[in-house]
Amino acid sequence: SLGDLLQSAGNVRVERGFNGATVALRGLDERHTLILIDGQRLVGRVEGGIDLDRFPTAQIERVEIVRGASSAIYGADAVGGVINLITRDAKRPLEGEATASFGTLGQRDLSLVAGGTVGPVNTRWTVSNHAQDSYSLSGTQQTSGPAQDTTMLGQKTTVRLSKGWKLQAGTEVTRRERRSVDVRATGAVFDRTQRTDMLTARLGATHRGERRDHAFVRADLNLHRDQLANDQR
Repeated sequence: SLGDLLQSAGNVRVERGFNGATVALRGLDERHTLILIDGQRLVGRVEGGIDLDRFPTAQIERVEIVRGASSAIYGADAVGGVINLITRDAKRPLEGEATASFGTLGQRDLSLVAGGTVGPVNTRWTVSNHAQDSYSLSGTQQTSGPAQDTTMLGQKTTVRLSKGWKLQAGTEVTRRERRSVDVRATGAVFDRTQRTDMLTARLGATHRGERRDHAFVRADLNLHRDQLANDQR
């Protein structure tokens, strides 16, 4: 996942918990690191952070990390820096890829990619599923890592028009469910279930002139629903 990828980057702190993998730059809190996708701001922060595990690496072309305060451009949530996720484009007239891997603890990673280029239109679709069982390092009922099942659908379509104009549309739909057991100091045992639904849609038009002038207009739709249930045994 993207959280695993960023753990190898320098001066980047990735923390994992029940809400997923969050990232922080320059030793500041994760609420001061802005996450973008193709230059568009992401929503869906839970307790100050955006879960990076909702983005499969099959969709990501590269990751741009800007360390240092960028609040003058992006706002107060970019004091620590900015992480921009650049999604992939199709490279051939017709392309496809299917991958599957399985591991211990019921781990399952499946992905299917299809896309192509026809004239001025470039489109790429990604479907992925990641699942694993919960585990306990303490040998008690309490789980150290939650069981999770995440399914994601993403697409990116670019239409290049004449005279420097480019239209671009992108969509990501994610459904994730996590289950864990929590034991309180009083001995009470809780079964925790978290279900998260996320939708991100982007539509924009960009113009680049011969004199390096740059103009754009864009619209975004972001929906985020997070549900958490604690069931005491």
